[in-house]
Amino acid sequence: MRVFLIGYMGSGKSTVGRILSDNLQIPFFDTDLMIEEMTGKTIKEIFDQKGEEFFRKLERSLISKIKEENLHGIFATGGGMPCFYQNIEEINALGISFYLKCGLDKLVNRLSQSVDRPLISSKNRNELRSFIAKHLGIRKSFYSQAHYTVLGSRTPEKVALRIIQLLN
Repeated sequence: MRVFLIGYMGSGKSTVGRILSDNLQIPFFDTDLMIEEMTGKTIKEIFDQKGEEFFRKLERSLISKIKEENLHGIFATGGGMPCFYQNIEEINALGISFYLKCGLDKLVNRLSQSVDRPLISSKNRNELRSFIAKHLGIRKSFYSQAHYTVLGSRTPEKVALRIIQLLN
């Protein structure tokens, strides 16, 4: 089984993924952590040294690696992963995808405390709100291609329970 959790940064993909992994007794993979292991660099270092386009190519190669190595489990993707290089089509072909949908206010609240996310680390709250709103508008068409949409604004346990219900 391959389950892909997609959605904007801060939507709860990693937290929900760990809960699903524990409940379903299958491995959990965070694609950002997988990229960090592959490269020996943090996501921030990759962005700072090589730029976003290079990072997006790494995400694409990781999808190929998941397929080639026949990895199975719960995959929490980076927020932009489904939005580049036809990745959403490949994700949907490899497994079952769930869009963890969160509203703008919830995302701003969750992300306003974050300092380790390269795309937003230097933004104040108003800039962050504008940035997220713009990105959500662009990414919505990709996220909406997921097999299922689940409200990510609920508690992580409730989100995981809903995904388990949909898997059965």
